[in-house]
Amino acid sequence: MTQIVSGSVPGWSQSVIPVYCPLDYNQVRRTGNPQTQAVGGAQNEDMLGTVRWENDPYTPLGRRGFVFVNVNSSDNTTPAVGNIFVFSDLYNYTVTAKQSVTGASRMRVAGVQAINYGSSVAIAGNNIWIQFYGYHAGVLVDNSTFAMGYQIVLSGTDATGTLVANGTAPPYPVVGTALAAATGSNPYYVAAQLHCGQFGG
Repeated sequence: MTQIVSGSVPGWSQSVIPVYCPLDYNQVRRTGNPQTQAVGGAQNEDMLGTVRWENDPYTPLGRRGFVFVNVNSSDNTTPAVGNIFVFSDLYNYTVTAKQSVTGASRMRVAGVQAINYGSSVAIAGNNIWIQFYGYHAGVLVDNSTFAMGYQIVLSGTDATGTLVANGTAPPYPVVGTALAAATGSNPYYVAAQLHCGQFGG
């Protein structure tokens, strides 16, 4: 059974957007807020590829989209909020934070880690929620020269984005749009409006 869920997304030209979500509860069981679920346990009862839209009045743009994915078992990147993921297997919703030096992997943006799974947690081989649309407080980037309106694309460095200045055509699909200058010292993070991957871009 498939149910059509309609709603509006800020910044989009269409006021009603159909979102196709598998809602056969013999296959899918909702297990709470994707922003707070830990690795393992109940969340593994969700179906890979499940998309969830969350209304969040506490963020500047109010609406965020998440997708449930499997992290490639060979991914040894340290998990951290802000890491950017690409699809290593789009059809099986398998992602990795390890970016190939070739351009191919940079054409398959999946989303950004939005949940703190703990620095000691190895997420490789586990199922997690990643964010693909809406406000994100800190996307990992490779320098501090971001300004509002710059586009974020994959850099070729694991889990990390880089900037494309205003007026320059992005060489790869866009992860999101910077909402401010980057903060901190290396590693740098920038607040962004995400619109990445096959769901949000």
